[in-house]
Amino acid sequence: MKKFICALVFLLSIFVVSCAAVESGVPGTDSSDTAGDSTAANESDGNVLFSYPTGSSSAAEPSSESFTSEQPSADSASVAESAASEDSGSVGEMSVDSSTAPEPVSSAAPEPESSAATEPVSSAEPVPESSAATESTAPESSAAAESTTPSTVPEDMSSPDISATVSPYGEVWVNDLRDQQDRDYHGFSAEELDHYFDDALLVGDSVCNGLKLYMSNYEKIFNGMTFSTGACYGFHNALSAVSDKSMHPLYQGVKRTIWDMVALTNPNKLFIGFGLNDFGCTTAESNKNCLEKIIANVRAVKPDIQIIILSAEYFTKDGESYHPELNDYRTNARHRDYNQYLLDYCNAMGLDYIDVSNCIADDYGYLPKDASLDNYCHMKIEYYSLWRDIFYSYAANKKLGTYKNPARMK
Repeated sequence: MKKFICALVFLLSIFVVSCAAVESGVPGTDSSDTAGDSTAANESDGNVLFSYPTGSSSAAEPSSESFTSEQPSADSASVAESAASEDSGSVGEMSVDSSTAPEPVSSAAPEPESSAATEPVSSAEPVPESSAATESTAPESSAAAESTTPSTVPEDMSSPDISATVSPYGEVWVNDLRDQQDRDYHGFSAEELDHYFDDALLVGDSVCNGLKLYMSNYEKIFNGMTFSTGACYGFHNALSAVSDKSMHPLYQGVKRTIWDMVALTNPNKLFIGFGLNDFGCTTAESNKNCLEKIIANVRAVKPDIQIIILSAEYFTKDGESYHPELNDYRTNARHRDYNQYLLDYCNAMGLDYIDVSNCIADDYGYLPKDASLDNYCHMKIEYYSLWRDIFYSYAANKKLGTYKNPARMK
């Protein structure tokens, strides 16, 4: 009997222990704990720690790499740059540090994070990548537009003074100046007159560069003259700093300013042939100001240098409207006005002025189409024989002490 009672007590104790274990449960295995963790995770995902860019069809769970501890830059340009460099669907600057999740909302608490996350959607801060990428191209486009604009453009360039505008091209002009520039050698030989230019420097645009081509292809003249001529060169960009993008012509493989050329070659005479790339889009006053600065810089290097100004070439009849899409006032009427303006300036300042334009112009002041390389403003190379005669005649008159500037240019 005693053994039976002991056995019964043992069985009852086992039963009691088992019941107690069932009631207390095993830590970490309750389904309600797992559900609680899942709910917290879902609430976190539903918060603004991550959002897909507008238009994204992806519903994948964000990876841990999608989150960053860095806040978006306050610099909108940097934000745009960052967005443009991200792959489609990347969160980039939209990521927020999970450690900065806000406290529950109260009257004294800051705005909920969900509200803060929607702020970048405004026009002030481009958050969605599609929007940001679009905005990031704007500065590049603007920069490209600005890059096409020369660094030495004067402030008054946007409001050019347009004279003689009875029609878009000015009044009909009857050219009675074709023979005003002397072309006679006055008894000197061509060889004698050619040596007059042994100590000369010619700087100018592409029209002046044509004289160098004439020398290479037709006559070995002006062998002692130094040339610094090139396309798009003019009064304004001649004053710009030398750079890879500047218009300064190369000399001995190096771009140089006019005054650097004077210092290097030590000429006694400086011929300047600008205007073609200036007159159509700048004021007469700004051209004069640029010329004065060029002269001041040159004379700071060589005070006694003689300076001679050449007239700007005229256009063919078709060439006047060659660049209408640029809103560019390249007309012969305007060139006549500006040529006259610079002639008046030279007369006032005691500088020589040479008319190299009217000698080839037709009865109405146009560069004849059949004498033009491009039906625009460039003469065929063979016509530079007229320039040769004008230069030689200028030398003859200087030797004789009889040179006078042209009477007028319009």
